[in-house]
Amino acid sequence: MSTVTLSAGESLQAAIDGNPEGTVFVLGAGVWHQQQFEAKSHDQFVGDAHGGTVLTGDDKTSVLTSDNGATGVVFKDITVEHYASPLQMGAIHGVVGWSFIDDTFRDNAAGGLNIGHDTVVQGGHYIDNGEAGILGYKANNAKVIGAEIAGNNTAGNSMDWEAGGLKLTASSNVQLLDNYVHDNHGDGLWGDIADQNFTIAGNTVVNNAYHGIQYEISSGASIHDNTVSGNGGSGPVPGAQIFISSSGGADVYDNTVTVPGGRGDGIVVQAESRPGAVATANDQVHDNTIAFAGSNGVNGLRSFGGTVGSGNSFDHNTYYVAASGDAHWMWLDPSAKGWSAYRSATGQDGASTLHVGTAPAPSGKPR
Repeated sequence: MSTVTLSAGESLQAAIDGNPEGTVFVLGAGVWHQQQFEAKSHDQFVGDAHGGTVLTGDDKTSVLTSDNGATGVVFKDITVEHYASPLQMGAIHGVVGWSFIDDTFRDNAAGGLNIGHDTVVQGGHYIDNGEAGILGYKANNAKVIGAEIAGNNTAGNSMDWEAGGLKLTASSNVQLLDNYVHDNHGDGLWGDIADQNFTIAGNTVVNNAYHGIQYEISSGASIHDNTVSGNGGSGPVPGAQIFISSSGGADVYDNTVTVPGGRGDGIVVQAESRPGAVATANDQVHDNTIAFAGSNGVNGLRSFGGTVGSGNSFDHNTYYVAASGDAHWMWLDPSAKGWSAYRSATGQDGASTLHVGTAPAPSGKPR
């Protein structure tokens, strides 16, 4: 494996063309303007360890690179900014089998990074992009671990369409682990349309404008050990901290959830009549701590005409409420009920407990 050291301003494509597959390109500190390239398989691009390698599109160049069949590529310690990525595309778009390690994608026009299957994102910052921090389609087996995803959708795209922190579609066996997802103008973490078998665990998801974690029109998810709070304040409808929408087989457990006072919901499972909807069945919500800071917010299952199957349950949860008479619970009927009426009418949350007062502080910490 050969190593080539390049200075800011040299052509990445010329260097790639002039070297064999699997070359390590060390990119020096400085600002690299309007670069575009196609990598060879197993190439590595390594920037300045102190964050000084900046590739900028100057708000003119559309994308830095996109899928050309190269796999096993490593992209490390590089900042990618101000690429004029079209909607639903990233400054790096659709690459498969790449590893992104401690990179920063910021201030790009639409998506920061758009991933394909077998892609690994580890660490780094995906911040202040026009549409979303990370997007992906058919990103099977992808992993996003320990990243900061924050402040995205600066262009004000519709939160119901595609905007916010991270959104992956038609993807299976995805792992979203230990990320710090905050202050996005949309959902925090979003799996939407024909996703399967997501694991969403150990994340801190706070203060996003719409749903904190949403799993929509999809099947099979394990959502656990997340700290989720303060989401939903300014979305099109009150956003839930965790929202299972027209999906089945979600196992939601051991999360610490805080519903803000004013506007927002807790953990909501919802069935709707809509194209591609998955039957709302076998969604289980258990062993979570859910605190309501005010009298607002609902928790439970509601239906707007979708198919509701069997196996849905809420149980062994711990609830904290501001006042004992607050109505926070629903089951099929979207109208909220008080604790006793809800449990007697539905049989749900039979082994759960209710406390009046402030919940203990969550253990999750910003990364």
